[in-house]
Amino acid sequence: MIGMLDARKMRLDYEPSPKLKRGCVMRRLLGLALVLLTACAGADGAMGPAGPPGPAGPKGADGLPGPVGPKGDKGDPGQPGAPGPGTRIVITAQFPSTGSVSRGLPPEAGGLNDPPAMACYTGDGTGVWLAVSDGFSTTSTWCALTFSLATNAWVASMHDGIPGWFAAFVVVY
Repeated sequence: MIGMLDARKMRLDYEPSPKLKRGCVMRRLLGLALVLLTACAGADGAMGPAGPPGPAGPKGADGLPGPVGPKGDKGDPGQPGAPGPGTRIVITAQFPSTGSVSRGLPPEAGGLNDPPAMACYTGDGTGVWLAVSDGFSTTSTWCALTFSLATNAWVASMHDGIPGWFAAFVVVY
């Protein structure tokens, strides 16, 4: 058969030639010497100059805040504040049997187009005061602030109060 090896033709006692043996051994020794020389390198010599610095790295995360420092000295006093709203007066009167009271305010309280601020209260004289709205009602107490052309001053009035109770007008101008 073609392509088949005949076992009889094969040589089992093949021995390479001494020249071939010497070449294999030389190559192996050369490889071993190369490995040993590179593994056992001596001193590298003097160190050269340092290279230029590299670019800065990215910014790291912020750290935790430090402890609170000691309290500082007291500062200078500030400028005086703006003047307050002005004069505050409280006028009280007892309701007569008609249930209406009126009290004139001083002319300094304001002119025709400059009314003062006013709050109205009613109470029975025990220290409890109830706020009264300025809305007109025929069934509950109400207060008003009107300008009198005759006296050229404001008039505070409260109507439909309980006779014997008290009216209080708190006016700021």
